[in-house]
Amino acid sequence: MNSKKFSCAIYLAAAVFLFQAQFCSTQTSAAEYQILALNLINQARAQHHVNPLTLTDMLNQMATLCAQYYAEKGLIDHTCSYRTTVGAGENLYMIPSVSRLPDQDVTESIKLWYNEVSKYNFNGDWDPNAGHFTQLVWAGSQTVGYGLGRANGNTVGVALFYPPGNVLTQFKQNVFPA
Repeated sequence: MNSKKFSCAIYLAAAVFLFQAQFCSTQTSAAEYQILALNLINQARAQHHVNPLTLTDMLNQMATLCAQYYAEKGLIDHTCSYRTTVGAGENLYMIPSVSRLPDQDVTESIKLWYNEVSKYNFNGDWDPNAGHFTQLVWAGSQTVGYGLGRANGNTVGVALFYPPGNVLTQFKQNVFPA
């Protein structure tokens, strides 16, 4: 190998290393994105005059297992057995991409769930078009866990709420206007 090709190969290897080091340094750990999720959820809840949630390790673990289950399945259909084991309410988000940073997916998922507020009329009735929003701000929920899963070109975000919301006869007592 001549010296010019060798220098180019070293330069290319160094550039790849620097790119990987920069990319890896911007990765968000699970604990960091779960705290971000908690903060964003509690900001939404504060707008609707309900108490903040607390994050639990058990719900974080279950949410992460569910997110991975749905990502591998390629379908978000509320069939994750980990959620049903604890009896939690579940908000789901899926995007066909794995190239974004976790904090971007967390922020987008909660924004999409909250934006369903425009579909809810606050009359005390269940609205299937606003179920993510109503679970997000459900006054009776006290704890939350958040998880991300990536597989087969899918990124899935899952928030688990306990006690679960969206109880048919309790919307008036649990979902309030801003």
